[in-house]
Amino acid sequence: MVTVRNYIKDVIIYAGMNEVCRHKKKDGYGEMSVNIFHYLDTLAKKPGALRNSKALRSEADLKAVFDSYYTNDARKFIDILRTNQDKPMDEITRILSAAGDGYTISPSDAKESNVLRHTKCQLYLISDFFTKGKVV
Repeated sequence: MVTVRNYIKDVIIYAGMNEVCRHKKKDGYGEMSVNIFHYLDTLAKKPGALRNSKALRSEADLKAVFDSYYTNDARKFIDILRTNQDKPMDEITRILSAAGDGYTISPSDAKESNVLRHTKCQLYLISDFFTKGKVV
């Protein structure tokens, strides 16, 4: 049994007196708020499900890092998320990217992978510019 507190900007779920989770309220009809950290235990049991999960797709920056570095090592991605879940999302993304840079790929795939990674980075920067009005 849980208690749901519905505030103007937030929805907070309590189990007894303990806060279980908190989500920013969505304005549109049928919109969802998914927090990937709520699914880490399940994804650790079935890491193959991470690639197509709504939890990963809900965080565009995480999805980009996963697609660039961790498509063949979902467990490592999940472990890094679990270890760093108390940090802000932009810092987690930087940690994952740094750890992913050390990820080795076969020499025959290196050139194609490098071009693909840089193309994705450029697309995300352009996307950020148009959605947020700034590039970080």
